[in-house]
Amino acid sequence: MKNTPLFFLLTSAILWSCNTANTTEKKASVGKFPPLGAPIQTTADFEKDFIGKFATTELPIKTSTKFALGDTMSAQNVIQYILEPAHKAKITTFVDFWGENDELKEITRKGLEDRFLNLDKSIFMVLNAGYGQRLNLNPDFYTVTFQIIPTYMEGGYAYMFLVNYDRAGKMLDAVQISANAGYVDMQLYKMAEITSEGLIKIESKNIKRGGMEEGSADFTELAYTHHKILKNGKLSIEFERYTGFSGNFAGKEGTEIFKIEQYPTDLQVMYQPAADMMPEVRLEVVQFNKDTRTIIAKHPEKDLQFVLTYDQDLKFIVCKSSIGKTINLSRKG
Repeated sequence: MKNTPLFFLLTSAILWSCNTANTTEKKASVGKFPPLGAPIQTTADFEKDFIGKFATTELPIKTSTKFALGDTMSAQNVIQYILEPAHKAKITTFVDFWGENDELKEITRKGLEDRFLNLDKSIFMVLNAGYGQRLNLNPDFYTVTFQIIPTYMEGGYAYMFLVNYDRAGKMLDAVQISANAGYVDMQLYKMAEITSEGLIKIESKNIKRGGMEEGSADFTELAYTHHKILKNGKLSIEFERYTGFSGNFAGKEGTEIFKIEQYPTDLQVMYQPAADMMPEVRLEVVQFNKDTRTIIAKHPEKDLQFVLTYDQDLKFIVCKSSIGKTINLSRKG
């Protein structure tokens, strides 16, 4: 279940986390930003300037859905050691904050620079980050956890990540291990257990609120994934199981992308012929059979229909189109 891009969420809900941001006295220094687009390099002081700020913790550990602001990471370090290295390594874990879009980068930079909400200055959203723990899993690379908390006037979001770096500061891989994020009609909880053998067991609960007017009940999707940390610092999914259809699915070569969201009373299917080439199209769901795990959806403008059939664990889809094409799709998030 992919998160909605954080800085483009809707803007009306119950105030949740801005009180914490407004009352925090000790703020991390902003630091001087290089011009947008200028290369950001890790320095020879990577261990001292970044890794050395994490407290070493013994394994096993369990994460929580209860977050304190912990605004201890400078804005410069967030960009220099997290966002830009992830972008260079094509790791998509932080794509909601940083990517090819310069407008998104500016929003993120401003959120990091402002640090706290200030109504007088029209600062209605900020981005705070805090150092977490250092985990000794392998002598050849660093493993750390940290939290990122976007704060808005309305709605609340808090996330924790685990990241592996090589000794020179290159990001090897990353995964979100904890979350407490909610907005109006949905709430995401995520927590993880990290074993001394380097196995990361993540449990997610995504609650989509039912509507009082139509009398629908809440709809909850659960996800269980186990990630193994390999000797090269990469993360390998060893096990995954889902109770809901929601997710992003794509063919082996990135073609035929389907983005599916299941709600208490309906199902939404977005279709894209190929990544970054064609715009998304919302398909008309003709039939949704939970017993056979089959979705039939048709293109709104073309004489094109798809039959999507899931496996038992909801990890894979066999897609058959009305033009005789069969594609095997796998879950990408």
